[in-house]
Amino acid sequence: MKYDFGQLKEKYNAFQYPAVSVAVEGKAIGTNRAGLIVGSMKVELTSGTEASTSVFRIYGCVEEEGSYKTDVLKTFVSLGSKCSVSIGYEGNLTEVFRGLLVRTAFVCDEEGIPCVEAEAMDIKGMMMANAHVKQLRAKKYGEAVKEILSFPVYQAMESGGILESAQIGATPEYGEGARIDMVSESDYEFVVKAAKKFHYEFFTDVGKLYFREARKSAPPLIEIGNGKGLLDYQIEYDLRGLVREVEARGVDDERGERIAARKKQKNKVSFGNKADRFLSGTEKIVVDDAIRTKEEAGMRAEAVLKDISYRYGRLECSTIGLPEIKPGTYVALSGLGKGADNEFYVTSVAHVISEEEGFRTRITGEAAQLKG
Repeated sequence: MKYDFGQLKEKYNAFQYPAVSVAVEGKAIGTNRAGLIVGSMKVELTSGTEASTSVFRIYGCVEEEGSYKTDVLKTFVSLGSKCSVSIGYEGNLTEVFRGLLVRTAFVCDEEGIPCVEAEAMDIKGMMMANAHVKQLRAKKYGEAVKEILSFPVYQAMESGGILESAQIGATPEYGEGARIDMVSESDYEFVVKAAKKFHYEFFTDVGKLYFREARKSAPPLIEIGNGKGLLDYQIEYDLRGLVREVEARGVDDERGERIAARKKQKNKVSFGNKADRFLSGTEKIVVDDAIRTKEEAGMRAEAVLKDISYRYGRLECSTIGLPEIKPGTYVALSGLGKGADNEFYVTSVAHVISEEEGFRTRITGEAAQLKG
């Protein structure tokens, strides 16, 4: 476990005085003499294929006669500018988002106070714009993702600090050596297609881009629960859609024979044996002409089984604001009792700062089995 709740409570002075800092092209809003301040803030992060986003409002941006302070604002609302968001508590901020400004809006809020609302997206938002018809040099999809990231636009993002690094996992190729084409699809669409093909994750974390095996096992990042930051929650388990076995099938072209491999789910999904009777004999058959060997069939069956298994458990909860929590990690729930106490893979996180609630972190997660 990487973080201890008690130590975080001490670090953040009992979670008093929430704070946020937004920097545009390296310059923080609020460090100017014009009186600009960041008001409400929402950062939505995901380990799914969607883009992560940040939406915030800038107040103190209007002159006494009612006109916007355009000369000062333009530094912070120019579209295409690098945007970094750090949140936490007074004296201790953690960067949670990095991307580009994609939208600005001049707004008069519900209380009649003028402000500017800005939205930033991570690198995936930029990948949605480029569209190509071309044959890639790479012969494997993992290498193809690396090739796309070598395009000039992403090299410019790397030199500008928006894309800090890329960790691209090797894909277990099916039909290795075939040509790989981009046909009127964006860089984003191509990488998402590759991720779905191999049941991989494609997401970013503060400038780091990941294309990797989904839901890799790891120790929980933190333990939350009663007395450990948990504010509200819904934890549910559902047998519907689960299967006991998955079989993946392909064809050996040289021999003209069918290739198949089966994987069986052994996860604990109930405290008794009634669920086992419910799942007994259930299966899913996957047919893919690109599978050429029994090993490839086994990898595909394993990936599909994992994908199905994680539909079993779902977590939705809110905690005191914890900037350390991020998608692509596990959290452990404790102190709630048997069944509710479990480990969940975090698929999305929303860090929200508002005048009404202060700093809150909202978590969505999933689990493939019961703990213990």
